[in-house]
Amino acid sequence: MFKLVEKTTQTPTTVHLITHNHWDREWIFTARYANRWLPTFFDNLFQRLDAEPDYRFVLDGQTLIIEDYLQQLPPDEAAARERDIRRYVRSGQLLVGPAYLQPDWSLVSGEALVRNLLIGGKMARRYGDVMKAGWLLDNFGQIAQAPQICKGFGIEGVFVWRGVEMPPESVKTEFWWEAPDGSRILGIYLLDSYRNAMVLGMTREIALERIAAHSKLLRRFATTPNVLLMNGYEQVPQPDDVLPIVAEANEQLAPEMHVLQSTPPAYLAAVRQYQPDLPVLQGYLYSGRYAPILKGVYSSRSYLNQQNNECQRELERWAEKFNTVAWALGFDYPEERFEQAWKTLLLNHTHDDMCGCCIDPIARDMQDRFAEVSRMARVMSSESLRAITQAIDTSAGGETAVVIFNPSSRPRREVVGISLEIPEAVAQFSICDENGHIIPYQLVSRIGDKTDLYLWTTHVIPAVGYRTYFVIPEHKEPAASPQVTASASERVMENEYLHVKINDDGSLTIREKIHNDVYENLGYFEDGGDAGDTYDYSYPQQ
Repeated sequence: MFKLVEKTTQTPTTVHLITHNHWDREWIFTARYANRWLPTFFDNLFQRLDAEPDYRFVLDGQTLIIEDYLQQLPPDEAAARERDIRRYVRSGQLLVGPAYLQPDWSLVSGEALVRNLLIGGKMARRYGDVMKAGWLLDNFGQIAQAPQICKGFGIEGVFVWRGVEMPPESVKTEFWWEAPDGSRILGIYLLDSYRNAMVLGMTREIALERIAAHSKLLRRFATTPNVLLMNGYEQVPQPDDVLPIVAEANEQLAPEMHVLQSTPPAYLAAVRQYQPDLPVLQGYLYSGRYAPILKGVYSSRSYLNQQNNECQRELERWAEKFNTVAWALGFDYPEERFEQAWKTLLLNHTHDDMCGCCIDPIARDMQDRFAEVSRMARVMSSESLRAITQAIDTSAGGETAVVIFNPSSRPRREVVGISLEIPEAVAQFSICDENGHIIPYQLVSRIGDKTDLYLWTTHVIPAVGYRTYFVIPEHKEPAASPQVTASASERVMENEYLHVKINDDGSLTIREKIHNDVYENLGYFEDGGDAGDTYDYSYPQQ
């Protein structure tokens, strides 16, 4: 993989063996299928922790695995097992958190990443303590703000596999990772993946050979005498029986190597102790040079990304913002409902699901969850907006008041589409602002009392604020609309501002008349096909 630079050293190598699992809740199987393995796994884990007080285990940097497990148990048994988990966590045997689940960091919002760590940290504290180490083992590339987000939660170091790139002659397993805002954390590069020492107990006859070979390889890239072996894999039914192997390794491999079962915080501390001179990697990590980052997933099942964006927008920009405003006015804040909405949405953010490289039944389950989150968010948005409008004095205007809210963090002047209930008997009407100034609008349709129109907010609407408009019945004839001419045979249409022609290939040519600017080949799209899979694009046969 790399050009190995031989170097000799008299300092013994300290081999840190981190025992863990990588729990893909959903991927090539649904959560309903995979979660059936959890009771057996946790029973085996608890037996080992009880039998071996020095045993340490990392629960994949997430707390959802515990939640899924406890939800399958009868209430009394679940309470007893949760007490056991707290005992193991407080003793340092079991490491949980810092996240709720392992997300795709690239396709979800920054707020979603923060909520993932907020909820995961809250749950981990309930179980006893939060593992203060970032666990970015298998997500497909790393965003530039990851150090900034992690540092905000007191996480000073991360373990990362995909996306890292350094020149081959200067690859190191430790580096400083710096975000655009200057936040810097210690990065541990999993040079040969997160499973280089998996199932040692099942391969006992070659376990020492594997430990020695991987340790010698990694020492060549290490900046300190410490090297890291990752003793874990996917949905293994039981934790690896490694303490006897560790003892044997210390007999057979000494004095060149000292092996210990370690933890992520302990490894970070061991590296920091030497204060090594480390390379600095800045910004995002999306290189596929040393590990595939599977960029083809970004166009897989794009409808899932669209639904996710809608849910995030409704929660972040509408429901939470305006429920906060309503709370400031004295209304109750639906904290538990928001947490439930976020937890439901986060279930769709796991790194094998959000990017679409999952099986069809999972994608259908995700759509159901998106629909549920959208419904919850819209209900909470509507409740907050109604509460705010009740506090607005509209007595100075007409009978029908229209309140337009701006969810953005900046002032805006926009054309907005609105639907109103205006009695059918009111044939004509105008719309004015609080000062009586007429506001231009364009009528789209009127069916009975239902009226759809576009309104031009001539005055700026404040950030996270509103403006009130009033519908005024009129008895005069409306002003004539601008003249529009169209010819189906020539495929053209125009008004006083624009001339539009539909070309033979279906594209549009638009000429803006005032400045005589011409825009060609508009609306032209090419579907080139895709003969690949959910991970990779492949050109179809011509």
